Amino acid sequence: MIPDGLVLFLGPEVWDDNDTSDVDDIATIMALYLANMDLSTLITNPVTTGNTAGCDYRVNVYNIRFGTPTVDLVPIDGGLGLGVTIPDFRADIDIPMSGTWCIIPDIDGDVYATSITITSKMLVTLDPGTGQPVVTMTDTVATVNGLDVDIGGALGFLTNWLINFFEGSFADMIEDALIDSISSLADSLEEALAGLALNESFEIPSFIEGGAPTTLSLVSKLSRLDFTPAGGTVGMAATIVAP
Repeated sequence: MIPDGLVLFLGPEVWDDNDTSDVDDIATIMALYLANMDLSTLITNPVTTGNTAGCDYRVNVYNIRFGTPTVDLVPIDGGLGLGVTIPDFRADIDIPMSGTWCIIPDIDGDVYATSITITSKMLVTLDPGTGQPVVTMTDTVATVNGLDVDIGGALGFLTNWLINFFEGSFADMIEDALIDSISSLADSLEEALAGLALNESFEIPSFIEGGAPTTLSLVSKLSRLDFTPAGGTVGMAATIVAP
């Protein structure tokens, strides 16, 4: 095979053209994936339990929903910079109270966040042994913004405790769940890059009049992955195979 016999250059608009009206860039594909993720599968109820004022309580969170996610994807040295914004996060809260001497009624309400933002670096390398692309997510940070809790029927001291819980432990739980969820984007990007290797067959006419055409095969594998702020260069070792 000829090293870098084929070379593709993928500029910034291939990764993100800032136009979600059509699906022709990687960022839009990622946004569609995130729009269909089910965060409820990442949360185990009850999210916390305990006892207060003679009552056993269980905090359940359900009916998680959010607005349309947006994805920013920009080439950087060594890979891609990823930015995700998930707006209008909402979930319902149900807190059943129980106990022989419990006089506190069940509590319900909802939790809301203006947005959840995630930033990460997707470092792209080539495995020297297998020749397959490897995408590693580093410096991943998720942040819940503008969290607000609306609790109905709770006593004052319980309201304060619940707000503290959702602003602290629950926010951390959501951030960790989202980081786990977007880690699958690395696998999807690996598959997309691996699919760039061209392996095609084509016919050329016979050099002899009346002769049968000859089928040639173009065989390639990735040989180079270089990323800079200008874009990504994909080199392929390639050869032509004849019967």
